[in-house]
Parts: sequence; structure tokens; C-alpha cells
Amino acid sequence: MKNNRGSLYLSVVAPVCGEEECLEELCSRLFSVLAGLSRTFEVIFVNNDRYGRNCSKLYSLAAVYPGFSVIESERRRDQAAATLEGIKRSSGKYIVTIDADMQNDPGDITVLIEALRKGNDLACGWRRRRNDPVFRKCVSFLSNRVYAFFTGYRLKDYNCGLNALNASLADRLIALGDRGRFIKQALVLLAGSVAEVEVKHHSRLAGKSKYSMAVIIWKGLDFIVNFRAARFLRYRKA
Repeated sequence: MKNNRGSLYLSVVAPVCGEEECLEELCSRLFSVLAGLSRTFEVIFVNNDRYGRNCSKLYSLAAVYPGFSVIESERRRDQAAATLEGIKRSSGKYIVTIDADMQNDPGDITVLIEALRKGNDLACGWRRRRNDPVFRKCVSFLSNRVYAFFTGYRLKDYNCGLNALNASLADRLIALGDRGRFIKQALVLLAGSVAEVEVKHHSRLAGKSKYSMAVIIWKGLDFIVNFRAARFLRYRKA
């Protein structure tokens, strides 16, 4: 599907898998925040549920809220793949990614966009005060160190799903093809300038974490084996 990059002011991409109990509140909060910007926008929900759930609810909600749409993920594999697919379909000058479980706060979209308006290519959410179990916090701490070692770029929170990027950076990410699945790691290397912005983090309202120990180990090995930072440097903006 061909997008019309830059025809809208803002695109919001939200991968959805098992968060059906959160969707009504998420749509309501998103629409309230985005309508308050008085700018053109779209919200793209990417249904990544391998069993086809969420579809009817997503489509019914999209029919209620102007600018909201649903796409079916072609690769129902992980959140990163679904997010990348949504970015490919987006048309905004600015693009925001957000988790659908309501742990990210839609109200923080405005501070991320402001960081882009100041000239940054990428604005990364930093969950300074996390509402997660100790195990998740420990895993996140370790993975941040691993990602920093391999990329040479130290972020405080590589795992936050709430981020904003401009259209030019989105095109460079898409040009990476399958390697673009390492979204945050690729973006910090492709971006000319990066801002890390403190954002709120709420307790999970519904659904379960997609990151079991097996998934965490697999993702870590996939990153270490397949990610080569030097390959991304050629895509930096001259």
C-alpha cells in the first residue's frame, strides 16, 4: 500500500494484540489529545493478533472516530514487525508509536512532538518511574546495556513503545527492509539528532505482557546475531 508521506501533520501507530479491554478508553483518550492539536492526523491500529481477535471491536471503533483506521498485520510475529508495518502505511509529517495497553499516556504525545518541532529527528520516551514488576525492570536494565554496547548509543530506555520520529527518518528506517525490525536501535543510529523525553507510565489495565522469558531470550539472541551497527551507518543522512 502506497502512502502519501507528509500529507498529514501527525500519524499515530498502535500495534494491538490482546488489549481489547483497553481499546475504547485508548481511542477516547487519543481522539481527545489529537483533536486538541487542531492539526490533521490519522491513527493506524495494526491488528497483530495471530488468532484474528480485536478485529470487530477495532473496526467498530474506527467507524466512530474520524481519522482512525485498522490494518491487518501481514506478519503476525511480534510487536516490532507490526509497528514497522504501521509506519510504512503512515502519511504524517510526524509519526508517533504507542502501545495499546494504556501503560503509555496519550497525553505525552504533545511533548514528543514538541521535541521534533525543535529540530530533533527522533524523540524517545523515557519511563523514569515505571509501573512494572521487578523482573521486567531488571530485564529492561540489562537489555538497555546490551543495546547500548552494540549500537554505541546510550539511551535510558530502549524498550519504551512511546516514540516520535519525522517522515524523513521513517523513510530511512523503511529502506532497511527486514533489518528495520530492530526499530529503536536502528532509529538512534539513523537519526541526526535524538531527544529523550520523560513520559508517564501507568499500571497495566488489561491483557498480558507479550515478553515471556523465552521471547526475551529469542529477541536478545536475534539482536546479537543479526544486528550489525556498521551496516546502518551508510543510511545516515549526509
